Amino acid sequence: MALRLSEAKIKSTHGKQLVEWLSGFKYFTGKRVHIVVNTEEEIRLRIYTARNCYGIHAHLKPGEYTYLACEVSTRAPRPGEDWTRGNDLPDGQFSKELLNRILGSIVFYEALEVAKDIRKLSELG
Repeated sequence: MALRLSEAKIKSTHGKQLVEWLSGFKYFTGKRVHIVVNTEEEIRLRIYTARNCYGIHAHLKPGEYTYLACEVSTRAPRPGEDWTRGNDLPDGQFSKELLNRILGSIVFYEALEVAKDIRKLSELG
């Protein structure tokens, strides 16, 4: 059974900070975020869209810093394939700026291309 963010008590300091930052966005709700890992050292969240699954995670790098990263994978394989495709999105030292870069990347990963202007093409004859 999936544990929604709205049903969990976050254990890590960086996890609490991450949730606080996310909660500042319009349309944020804990019912739209799936918790995969929730320990003192690490938090892993998933956000789903119709086509993709985004994994956002933060964990302590011993003796270094808290690491924040995101990866995306398709929710369904392409015809003829038995795996799903994915990509890495921004990662690095835990910060609100990096989270904003991650969320911006998600928006444009989901964005569809705009069709070419058919009127201009028809004028070429």
